[in-house]
Amino acid sequence: MAWQKSTCLKPLYADVRSTRYRRSFAIGSELDKDKIEAALKDGVLR
Repeated sequence: MAWQKSTCLKPLYADVRSTRYRRSFAIGSELDKDKIEAALKDGVLR
């Protein structure tokens, strides 16, 4: 039996891959922000 697209149904959500990713977080005041370093290599943030 072949699948047929229904014209009366609407999707509730869609999975879409985005090439953009953003993540943020807060750090405590006891850390010296000027001494923090990070590097992105091969998709890994170190």
